[in-house]
Amino acid sequence: MLCAPPVFPGAVGAVTEVVDEIVAVVEGTPILRSDLRALRATLAQQGDADLADDALVEQRINDLLMTAWADRNHVSIDDKQIDATVQNVAEQNGMSVEELYEAVRAQGLSRVAYREMLRTQLLRMQIVQREIEPGISIDDADLIAWMREHPDRYGLEPVIAVRVGPSQELVEVPWSTLDPEVQQWIAGNPQPGAVTEIARDGVPTQITFVGLRQADLPPLEQVREQVY
Repeated sequence: MLCAPPVFPGAVGAVTEVVDEIVAVVEGTPILRSDLRALRATLAQQGDADLADDALVEQRINDLLMTAWADRNHVSIDDKQIDATVQNVAEQNGMSVEELYEAVRAQGLSRVAYREMLRTQLLRMQIVQREIEPGISIDDADLIAWMREHPDRYGLEPVIAVRVGPSQELVEVPWSTLDPEVQQWIAGNPQPGAVTEIARDGVPTQITFVGLRQADLPPLEQVREQVY
């Protein structure tokens, strides 16, 4: 608890400024005005310092809730993980660890604050990997809808049913294998039973349009593995 020193009438150097301010309390943990300043400095280091105070409070609340959840579920990030991340970031930027700390300090972020920022990021990633991703479930209806929306990925071209020649034998053929002249005719949306005539090997051949259907779907489990 932060307590301001008492101010007595006539006291020399009386304190007239509040040192800090509680802006919210989350599960018994206060969010201080200084927390928001530190968070703003962190976001500045990430190139995003223009958030309003309300947005900063919301982000800080989310971080505290995430930390509380992690504590309850025994999820943690130790110093070795943070050290490894710092080393990796430094190498990616072509500098030593100390040079990295100097760089973030120049942006208003202390070594401790930077490491806490990394701890929060790593914790969030670990929670997602442990609790959210394994819980994702794609039911059959969603999977079928996905395939229908992306037919080119699964070779799901339309299948055309037509009757061909004097015998009017019923055949089903994929769209891509149709004669271009027949494709153009069907693209005009003929009604079932409509008839056209094309030359096949120089011989006029009657084509009767029966209908169009969607292609057969591949095994759902096979596609589910690809989506996951």
